Amino acid sequence: MQTESYTLADQAEDRLSEFREDFGGDGQFEVGIVQGVHAISDVCGIFFGPEATDDGLNTMLRHRLGEVVDQLGWRGALEEEVNGLYSELPIGGLFHDLHAYADYGVYAGIATDAEVRRGRISEMIEQASEFLRLIPVDGWGLEETQTVDIARKAIARWRLEQGDPITGPDLVLLSGKAEQTVRNELSKKKDGLAGNWKEVPASAALAWLETKSFLASIWQHQDDTEVLEQVNEPLTDVRFVPIAMDGSMFHPGLKKDGVYLLGGEGRERAVEDFDEALSILATMDIPTWRRPTSGGIWTRVRGNTKEFRRIERQDLEAMAKADTS
Repeated sequence: MQTESYTLADQAEDRLSEFREDFGGDGQFEVGIVQGVHAISDVCGIFFGPEATDDGLNTMLRHRLGEVVDQLGWRGALEEEVNGLYSELPIGGLFHDLHAYADYGVYAGIATDAEVRRGRISEMIEQASEFLRLIPVDGWGLEETQTVDIARKAIARWRLEQGDPITGPDLVLLSGKAEQTVRNELSKKKDGLAGNWKEVPASAALAWLETKSFLASIWQHQDDTEVLEQVNEPLTDVRFVPIAMDGSMFHPGLKKDGVYLLGGEGRERAVEDFDEALSILATMDIPTWRRPTSGGIWTRVRGNTKEFRRIERQDLEAMAKADTS
């Protein structure tokens, strides 16, 4: 049972934790991304020929996936790395954050205040809208993918927040209810849902969604104060550590058999010293290291190339003890 001191900021933090723990467990939007790249290949093959198309895609994906492209080609690399595309491709990072907003009503990044957060969410929605505008969803076989569902759901949530009407299909996505359930609510003559399949007023939609499992947006109340204080305050014994897209970071507790394993397939290095490991990670185009899953399997994780967080050594040691306890 929550106490009276349990704030919306606390609730937002709990939702973010739940999102990160469950991420990837209810389907993979990365599958839709891979389908999209294959469709792009088909189109480019008509314009430029298959050989030139393969050369181009190999070059673009080698920049992100490294030597695995040289070993397997772009098709094999996408198949091999599909579960990690959220941290390797810009579109993966976009849909990672859209997912948190669409389903949990929170912002997965760090912002100085609510207005900055609003601006970043608005930019994400613009990119999602452009994605749907440019891509022939039906023609590329993406209609039933989680990728498209996330984009549409995020856009629908944003429209509600702006007070704009949404559609019946939007309500199906936001509520998680069957299409016929929503149609029945809209067709009721008494105590039904105001509007029709093509247009439902925002006020009516929100009131109905409140009675369902829909999580109202609380990104406006997120509190990044503690993190920002760590960034702005002078620190003593600090390290700059890479951060993965799921929010986890490289820390001293990630030794396997006494060493840190750094780098991608075919170029992995074993390093004993933590500071030396950090120096090596800082020079990589995409910082890559191994960490154990909850099942004890050591897998590679790739860091966000734009984010190295400043952390005090004592806090890193605490993380290491927590992970190994």
